[in-house]
Amino acid sequence: MIEIIDKFLTNKEIDHLNTEMEKGSWKLSGYSNNSNSKSFWFKDIINTEALTLFTNKIQHGIGRKIVIDYLYVNGQAHGQCGDWHTDVKPGSLNCFTIVYFLKDWQPEYGGHLLIRSSPVISILPEFNKAVLFDSTFEHMGMEPTVHCKTQRESIACKFKVIV
Repeated sequence: MIEIIDKFLTNKEIDHLNTEMEKGSWKLSGYSNNSNSKSFWFKDIINTEALTLFTNKIQHGIGRKIVIDYLYVNGQAHGQCGDWHTDVKPGSLNCFTIVYFLKDWQPEYGGHLLIRSSPVISILPEFNKAVLFDSTFEHMGMEPTVHCKTQRESIACKFKVIV
């Protein structure tokens, strides 16, 4: 299951999220797969009001209760390509990931989200787009191209559906 959701947040929710994004600091401590991967920028936002925003938005959208395990922002500049990885161990049930894109983005900037399925799906990180998928699916965030003068930023929300 892979679902692409355009206009995921309302303008009011985006404004609120942008305020939350100002809190905390970036650390060069994120990894796609393991400590041998290239690092990328990371900002933990699970202890902000963004947790309530994402919990409510997802629960309303899927009509089920959820528990968010991880909520953070990834930042990648040119040269910081992710690696193929899954967010949970194979066989895990009821675990999902949402990757949310929060910046205006041009096609020449690259930075696609790749999800390994049959065939591989490539998703341009367009403003206010969310991608929902099973956390057992292999995926990776591609680096921005040399044409991009900013970093690719996405929010990763990893959650379990309560059965």
